[in-house]
Amino acid sequence: MNERGPALDAPPGTRAQVLAMPHPSAVPRLDPDIRDEAFASLVTDPG
Repeated sequence: MNERGPALDAPPGTRAQVLAMPHPSAVPRLDPDIRDEAFASLVTDPG
């Protein structure tokens, strides 16, 4: 459960899913090290 409430059970890409995602403006407020680590975990090396 996040600060907005329980995770929504909805198909990916639906309006409910989009509304449940954190707003992009929340990202720069993270500590730079945490932000970089979080983004690195989302990126996979194709090699």
